[in-house]
Amino acid sequence: MKLFKSPKLKTIAETTRANLSISGVKRLLSISLYRNSIFLIGDTALTSVFGFIFWVVAARFYTAAEVGSGSAIISSINLLAALSMVGLSLSTIRFLPRNDRPQHFINTCLTAVGIIALLAGVIFIAGLSVWSPALLFVRQDMPLLFTFLAIVVMITMLDLIDSVFVARRLSNLVFTTSTIMVVLRVIFLVALAFIVHSLGIVLSWGLSFLITIVISFALLLPRVQAGYKPVPVIDFKLLGSLSKYSLGSYIASLFSRAPSMILPLMVVNIVGAENNAYFYIAWTVAGFLSTIPMAVSRSLFAEGAHSDKNITGDVTRSLKFVFMISIPALVILVLAGKWILLAFGPGYADNALTLLWVLSLANLLRGVYSIYIGLLRIQDKIMELVLFQFISAIITVALSYWSIGRYGIEGVGYAWLIVQIVMAVVIGIRLYFWFKRYRNKPASTG
Repeated sequence: MKLFKSPKLKTIAETTRANLSISGVKRLLSISLYRNSIFLIGDTALTSVFGFIFWVVAARFYTAAEVGSGSAIISSINLLAALSMVGLSLSTIRFLPRNDRPQHFINTCLTAVGIIALLAGVIFIAGLSVWSPALLFVRQDMPLLFTFLAIVVMITMLDLIDSVFVARRLSNLVFTTSTIMVVLRVIFLVALAFIVHSLGIVLSWGLSFLITIVISFALLLPRVQAGYKPVPVIDFKLLGSLSKYSLGSYIASLFSRAPSMILPLMVVNIVGAENNAYFYIAWTVAGFLSTIPMAVSRSLFAEGAHSDKNITGDVTRSLKFVFMISIPALVILVLAGKWILLAFGPGYADNALTLLWVLSLANLLRGVYSIYIGLLRIQDKIMELVLFQFISAIITVALSYWSIGRYGIEGVGYAWLIVQIVMAVVIGIRLYFWFKRYRNKPASTG
C-alpha cells in the first residue's frame, strides 16, 4: 500500500489534507509504522500538555518554596531514571520480538533496571551533601526518602514496560499508560494539597506511578505477552548478550542529550540568567518538532526489529511521514511563534522569536538524522551510532560556544542549524548509496 499513490497529491498541503480525512486516517492507522508513530507523537504531546497543567495547578495549591523543592526532587528522579536504563529499553525493542523466551526476557530486564535504579537512588541519597546539599531534607524525612526511592524504581520499570509495548508494535498502550498516569497525577496533586500539603507534589507522582504500574502488570502486559506473570529473575547470560548493544546505545543516548544539558549552562554563564530564560523557552518550544522524527524513528526501529526484509520501504515511508507531519508543524510554529512566546511574557516574544524560528528550521532538518539513527539501530551498527551522536554533540557545543559571544542566544540557533544542515547532507549521501545497494534486497542486520 503506497501512501502517496494519487497523482493529484502534488503538494505537501494537499497530501496532509488527504491524510487528515477519514479515509486518510484509516489508511494511516492500518499501517503499523504510521499507527505506532502517531501514538508515540500523541504520547509526547499528551505528557507535555499535562506537564504544563501539573505545574500551573501546583503553583495554585502549593507555596513557591514547596514547588521549588518538589520540582528539584522530581528533576533528580528523572535524571536517575534516565541513567538507570543503561540502554536496556533499546535492547528490548531490538531483541524481544525474536526472543524465544519473551517472558523471561521481560522479567530479566525489569529486574535489572529495578535493581540498578534502586542502587542509583541509594548512592544519590548517600551523597546529597556533595552534589545537592539543598535536598538534604529528603534524607532526613523517612516517608519522603522511601517515596523518592520507590518513584525512581517505578519510573525506570515503566520506561522498560513502554519499550515492551513498542517492541510489540502496540504503542497505543504507551499512550494508554501515559493517559492514566498524567490524569491521576493532577487529581492526586489537588487532593493531597489538603491532606499532606508539603509532600503533595512528590506523592502525587508516586501514587500515579504506583497505580499505573499495577495496571500494567495486571492487565496490559498479559495482553501483550500471553500468560505473563511478573517474576523477579536475573539471567546474567542474557544480560551479557545484550551488554554490548545496551552499553553502546546508552552512550549514544547520553551524547544525544548532551546539548540539551550543556547549552543552558553555557548560555547562563556567557550571557546571563535572563538571556538563558529566553533561550530555554525557545529551545523547549522548538523541541516539539524534534519529537516527531524521534517518534517515527522509534516506530521504524520496532518494525525493523520484527523483520528487516522491507527495510528500504520502511525507511522511505518514515522519511515521507516525518516531513508530512513536520512541515505543517513548522509553518504553525513560524506563524504562531510570537503568540506562543507572548504566553510566557512580552520579553520572550521580543528576545526569542528569531531564535525560535531558526531552531524550528533546524529541527525540521533533524528528521533525516533521526530516521538514520533508527536505521543504524536496526542494523546493529552501534559504533557508527555512537560516532554520529558524539560528533553532533561536540560540534554543536563548540560552535555554540564560539557563536554566543558574537550573536548572543541566536548564535546557538545558528550553530544548531549549521550542524543539522551538515548532518542532513552527509546522511543524505549515505542513504543514497545505501538505497542503491539494498533496494529490492533484504537489508543486512550485521
